[in-house]
Amino acid sequence: MTTNQKPLPFIKSGEEPEGKGVSSVKVTYSDNDAYNPVFQYNSEDKNYTRSAGGEQTTDKDTGNPVSVANLLVIEAPHEVFDNEGRRKIDLESGGVGYLFQKGKEQRIHWENENGRIIALKNGKEVGFVPGKAWISVVPDNPGAESAIQTANE
Repeated sequence: MTTNQKPLPFIKSGEEPEGKGVSSVKVTYSDNDAYNPVFQYNSEDKNYTRSAGGEQTTDKDTGNPVSVANLLVIEAPHEVFDNEGRRKIDLESGGVGYLFQKGKEQRIHWENENGRIIALKNGKEVGFVPGKAWISVVPDNPGAESAIQTANE
């Protein structure tokens, strides 16, 4: 990086995210379940572990399960631009999104601010939980609401 970037905001110590309780999140990209990840919330470590096609996603170097504190799913316009089916994704215009933290789901609006994706609620930046974040981008048609299936066990 050649420039300093403004850091993303974090929630304050002791502060809890808003939203309804959710214990698992499935993000559907296609008819093939091998490409549709499931993020399972673990209330002990307050993180989400990722699996796809029934297999745990693991870190290639350590072999440890991929575990994230923040799951951000955003919708963005997708346009197929060649015969191979490759897509051009608009990450500039902003749109609807969902942020999952500590077993809670919040609907947010996302924007691109100088090349970084920020989550907003009521016009204010939403704080992230300290830890790793995973961002999934789904097509705006049919949209995030259709692409996300949640459960609360």
